[in-house]
Amino acid sequence: MVPFNRVAMTDREYRAIREAMASGRLSGGGDLTKRAEQMIELLLGAPKVILTSSGTRALEMSASLIGLAPGDEVIMPSFTFVGTATAFLLHGGTPVYADISAETLNIEVDTIASLVSDRTKVVVPVHYNGVARHLNELRSFCDRRGLYMVEDAAHGFLAEESGRPLGTFGHFAAFSFHDTKTFTCGEGGALVVNDTAFIGPAEVFSDKGTNRTAFRRGERAFYSWVGPGSSISPGEIPAAILMAQIERRDEIIGRRRKLFQRYLELLDSLVRHGAFTIFQIPSGCMVNYGMCIIMVNTPTERSAILEYLNELGIEATFHYVPLHQSEFGRRFAKGARLPVTEDVAARIIRLPMSDFMTEADQEQIAEHIGSFYRAARRRTSIGNMRAPVR
Repeated sequence: MVPFNRVAMTDREYRAIREAMASGRLSGGGDLTKRAEQMIELLLGAPKVILTSSGTRALEMSASLIGLAPGDEVIMPSFTFVGTATAFLLHGGTPVYADISAETLNIEVDTIASLVSDRTKVVVPVHYNGVARHLNELRSFCDRRGLYMVEDAAHGFLAEESGRPLGTFGHFAAFSFHDTKTFTCGEGGALVVNDTAFIGPAEVFSDKGTNRTAFRRGERAFYSWVGPGSSISPGEIPAAILMAQIERRDEIIGRRRKLFQRYLELLDSLVRHGAFTIFQIPSGCMVNYGMCIIMVNTPTERSAILEYLNELGIEATFHYVPLHQSEFGRRFAKGARLPVTEDVAARIIRLPMSDFMTEADQEQIAEHIGSFYRAARRRTSIGNMRAPVR
């Protein structure tokens, strides 16, 4: 069995958990939560970071802070997790689906410009696989049109574009620390507040609508209910685990980089013979190696290879069903034509990327993929390869 993902906990994480348990306080907003937030602020150079219970919750918080209201439109890719849409839908926003760039699998100015209307309020780029390009251009476009930009950086913690951390380009950004991500605390996320005008309201929101943060700083004699808010903290144990993960950041990214590069080596022959392509990291991007993605030639081929690998105990998988093709999301599609999205979503395969993976695991995966294509070539049921694979 080769699982798609399995989180490796080290002594550092267990020590952090014990520290949280010994503190006598496990609810959110404690010392460990604040330390984790400050650690992320320092790494990003961001003015304010607030830990949340999920990346989706961080997006929901951004929607509330900008005052999203019924009738407001939110431009986003259809090729994304449903949480990108539901976070804004809950506050009355209407998703408007944009196609993606074949190079980055993300929306860019060229793919959204025609979608802006007098009802548009927010643009949400999703940094798929920690990849993003032309974010300065996108932010400038939003500023000229009076639009908010909220980065869905669920995949992008400690990834960069042109030397600048993802999560620092938009008015807000949301990270996910779900256990399928490169950095995890099981369930968790963070809201990055880059527009300093929103720091005060964000503190109030995260303190359930009170000014308790200002009270703790000695700025108020007491605290009370002063605005809208919610319970959003993941608690001290997840914060402690996240701190330990961030402290191991070089080790974690280095390990996953080796796994990614090993896949490139093992699958090179198949790529050269046209069996499939591997999603490449564009120049100027530094990723956190959350996924290794191959693009097969047809949807039928994908179904066949996934079934083959899963029968052998290898948990390879596809990714999103595009929102505009989903049962609920179709109601917002309005005849959207998204050819790149539909093509990519039908051919993508994510290979296992686990902290527990060994070179032998990867060799096994590559051998089974090669066996599939050799058998397919013999049956001539898949005729896209230019030459037999050795």
